[in-house]
Amino acid sequence: MSVFEHDDYYAPPRSRPPPPPAHTSDYDSYPLRDVPSAPSVEKSFAPPYQSRVSLADDNSYGGWRGPRDSMSDLKLTAHPGYDSDEEDFGQIPRERKKRTCLDLMCCGCCTCCPLWARWMSCGCLIILIALGITIGVLVGTFHMPQISFNGIENESFTSSATAFNISANLMIGIDNPNFEAPTFSSIKATAYYPNIAKSVGGGELNDVHINGKGITNITFPFTIIYDSTQGTDSSMLLDIATKCGLTGGAKQDITITYDLALTLKVGVIPITITLPEKTSFPCPLDVSCWLAWI
Repeated sequence: MSVFEHDDYYAPPRSRPPPPPAHTSDYDSYPLRDVPSAPSVEKSFAPPYQSRVSLADDNSYGGWRGPRDSMSDLKLTAHPGYDSDEEDFGQIPRERKKRTCLDLMCCGCCTCCPLWARWMSCGCLIILIALGITIGVLVGTFHMPQISFNGIENESFTSSATAFNISANLMIGIDNPNFEAPTFSSIKATAYYPNIAKSVGGGELNDVHINGKGITNITFPFTIIYDSTQGTDSSMLLDIATKCGLTGGAKQDITITYDLALTLKVGVIPITITLPEKTSFPCPLDVSCWLAWI
């Protein structure tokens, strides 16, 4: 047997090989650039959101691609628009977050802050606006209370070698035309005798409640002090002696002026209103008191 008996070179010609199988829809077909693809009757599968990057894009020259965002959130939540090919091209489908009507109300307050901080800022802003409106209404409708003097009671006279005190309770009525009913932490009076700049006495009363839309009567302790060692003007002593009839004339009322300081606390902040007042009352001295002192 010849060594070339089974060699293909000497074999008779054989039949042609079978043709390759036809392409089906299982294969992706990408058209060349600027070359239209042949029409196909097969069902086409477009990429999600039409997000395939073409070589015709300016950003694709030289193989440049934009920064790739994270796809972990889409993978973990099994997002229906997730495609692994899009991860390579940096195209991530995003859903727009829905915002409630309450969220839109605070869109103008600190938009760069979290939602809870925006709510706090809006709440503080609303509180400040409400306080401003309330204070404005109260100031606009406020009327100054009227203070009337209704007489004195429990007059007393005490003296020492160089000084004497005239004490009495002043009956004061306060007519408040406002709806507010404040409680004053203190009411302090500083007395001045006519034509004498230095204070000659006064009084103080704490925790005084004033009725709203009504009249409040209070009893205010008041003292007039004369002390020669403190440099009190001697003209005050002569005027009191004259008005009390100690120099032979008729008795007259003693007139004094005083500053009434009303202190009202708003929270922890004290607010003081000073009202200048003037009052007159009969002289509580008689000749026996005067002779006992001199």
